[in-house]
Amino acid sequence: ATLLADGRVLVVGGDATGGLDGLASGEVYDPGTDRWDTVPNTMQVPRQGHTATRLPDGRVLIAGGFGKVGAGVTIHRSTEIWDPATGRFSPGPDMITPRSGHVAVVLADGDVLLAGGESVGTTGGLTGPIRQCEYYRFDPNGGPGSFDPAPPLQLARLLAAALPSFGGAVVVGGMDLSSELASLEVLDRNAGAWTLGGNGFLIMNAPRVSPTIVRLASNDIALAGGYSPSGLAAVFGIDPFTTIEYLVTDPNDPAAGIFQLRSFPQLPPRVGHSMTRLADDRVLLVGSAADANAARSATIFDPGMTNGQSLSGAGGPVAARFDHTATLLFDGRVLLAGGGGDSSALPGVFGIVLPVTQSCETFTP
Repeated sequence: ATLLADGRVLVVGGDATGGLDGLASGEVYDPGTDRWDTVPNTMQVPRQGHTATRLPDGRVLIAGGFGKVGAGVTIHRSTEIWDPATGRFSPGPDMITPRSGHVAVVLADGDVLLAGGESVGTTGGLTGPIRQCEYYRFDPNGGPGSFDPAPPLQLARLLAAALPSFGGAVVVGGMDLSSELASLEVLDRNAGAWTLGGNGFLIMNAPRVSPTIVRLASNDIALAGGYSPSGLAAVFGIDPFTTIEYLVTDPNDPAAGIFQLRSFPQLPPRVGHSMTRLADDRVLLVGSAADANAARSATIFDPGMTNGQSLSGAGGPVAARFDHTATLLFDGRVLLAGGGGDSSALPGVFGIVLPVTQSCETFTP
């Protein structure tokens, strides 16, 4: 889901059946009319595991992803550009590397960084997590743009989390070819390289695959949920599902660069959830593929809360959800859309199956 410059929300792709049949369609939600309208044309291919990123001129870059698994996994190199002026998709430039499950970050100059994910080998078949990164070069004149190589990550990362950071980007967590990751990497565009955390700095307390991430008003970073399917988190004695990591970024703070672990008594296990920073800097957590109760739950995290305090509830969502979208609207509400399906398709098997829902709801703080 992508918040548009005029306050509407574009939703593209996904899976409609729970059987991993990708969608090529798109819809636009207008908060003013409380109505969804279908995009009049479709993308070149069905996509899930893709990214959809708003460009500085209001268009949306839709990149990568994969199609229908039943016909053999096809990870896409192609991209699409959706134009709000026409309401239609048009083909974008091909990426250098086919990728799915990657991250996309808009940089300070308007370019988009695409990093990591999963790709395919030269003779077909999956290669697993990759280090390769590339820049989408935004064309301010409305052209399709182009892709150029970017510095590779220090570690291959699939299902990581990312944010822009001081002209570059930060990428944290995910999984490489052999294990889950607890580290964070920072891209310095001037130096043309990623710096990998180590020696206690920029390292989470536990590995996390599919965490969610927000930057707070203080510029500090909070991550929530995620999982550790091979059990590395057990070595640390920490369950990433039910904890939040907090990273102070002020270089004048003695705690800068060190992840603080925060545990809350009633925080449900979260994976496949959404994490949205509200207008008042609190953070809304909704849904989960961990279990049925978590899928029907919502809680609010206040950045000022310390370890062990009780989180406030946010009421029960109308529908149980995971792998849904959550979008902060201009009026401060949060739009929750879709979700559900068969969680056995995720890298970890969590034992919960929900019907894919076309329902939507809004949360009012």
